[in-house]
This record gives sequence, C-alpha cells and structure tokens, in this order.
Amino acid sequence: MKDVAKPKRMTVKQVADELGVSVPRVHQLIQEQRLPAEKLGRDWIIESSDLEKVRDRPTGRPPKSNKGIY
Repeated sequence: MKDVAKPKRMTVKQVADELGVSVPRVHQLIQEQRLPAEKLGRDWIIESSDLEKVRDRPTGRPPKSNKGIY
C-alpha cells in the first residue's frame, strides 16, 4: 500500500517566507482570490500545493502605459 502524503498546511508567515514576499502581500493574494486559503480561527491556512498558483507571478509593478499621455 502506498503512503499518500497529505498536503502541508502553512501559515501566512510561512507562505510569505516561502514566496519571498511580505505578509500583507499574502493577505492581498488571498483577498484577490488568487491564493486559496481557509480561515481557521483568526488565522489563514494555505495548502502548500496551492503556492504553485502564485509562485511564477511577475515581480514588481506592471509597466506604466504611455497611451493617452501627450
């Protein structure tokens, strides 16, 4: 019988460290529904497998558009 590994559950702080972003940024990703999370008491819990949904995101701000500027 195979051992089926359960997905690791992570806190917002652990996710921030793993992704190299701030805790508020993780909260923003959760609020934007880009990172699935479950509220457990006062804390958010994220499955480690869900990090792939935001891991390859572009860094920094998007470039400014020059359209409409004269």
